[in-house]
Amino acid sequence: MAVQLILGDIRQVYKKIKDHSIDCVITSPPYYRQRDYGVAGQIGQENSPEEYAKEIANVFRLLWNKLKNTATVFLNIGYKYENEELLLIPEMVVLEMKKAGYVLKNKIIWYKPNAMPTPARNRLNNTYEAVLFFVKNVGKEVYYFN
Repeated sequence: MAVQLILGDIRQVYKKIKDHSIDCVITSPPYYRQRDYGVAGQIGQENSPEEYAKEIANVFRLLWNKLKNTATVFLNIGYKYENEELLLIPEMVVLEMKKAGYVLKNKIIWYKPNAMPTPARNRLNNTYEAVLFFVKNVGKEVYYFN
């Protein structure tokens, strides 16, 4: 089996990927409003957390036929505060991924003991991120997990 490297925005280059060829996706897309990479239409600069969650799910809609039915998806999504409020972005992504046909099997907590300190004095420091583990909902569980 040949290894293929495809560079680019997945929303444009997904057509170059052979159908039913992906076994596993491990990704950490740009977090909502965390960094501006100066690219028009970039993921992470949507107008609302809800739009961001929908865009993440839209990427996985594009990948649906590229993934084998036995494929697994590990999606690292960070939390974000806005106006002193914790936005439940990973949970929003889960709900949108369900609409796209995926099943959440686990929410893995990635503990970060050396997390960046926060200047906020009215809440605890965030010392974890969510890694969401999904499979395709194809009517029965067909992925391998050991």
